[in-house]
Amino acid sequence: RIYRFSCQALELAIKEASSEGESPDISMRDIIRCVDTSTDVNNCGGKGKKCESGQVCVNSKCVQNSCIAPLVLCSTTAGNQCVDINETDENNCGACGYKCADHPVANAVSEKCIDGQCIYECKLGYANKGTGDTASEILCVDSAL
Repeated sequence: RIYRFSCQALELAIKEASSEGESPDISMRDIIRCVDTSTDVNNCGGKGKKCESGQVCVNSKCVQNSCIAPLVLCSTTAGNQCVDINETDENNCGACGYKCADHPVANAVSEKCIDGQCIYECKLGYANKGTGDTASEILCVDSAL
């Protein structure tokens, strides 16, 4: 007998071996099933294209889905990535997507992240009269005062 088998768009027909019976002489037969290559982690974007551990298949591409602590999952322009927000990442300082340069403090600039905190420096002509160099500690005042 010949059977016609078709899958929907974005699906792939996968031929698998299946066993029946309980004796050591198990008879084998073929099973054909459809898998969605836009979401199947074992056939992501095509037959046999497997996603790595910690990834899921989204729109036929493997993307990061989980991270091992202390890393956290951040959505970036390059896709999901595991980052340590408590280190020195200037684009993810203390939180995903938190850029120090985007959070100004009066008369100060920051392009540095240390231990997950933005570190600020007073602009030229200003002196730090605060208690430290983080946003809550720095106080930049005119040096002439």
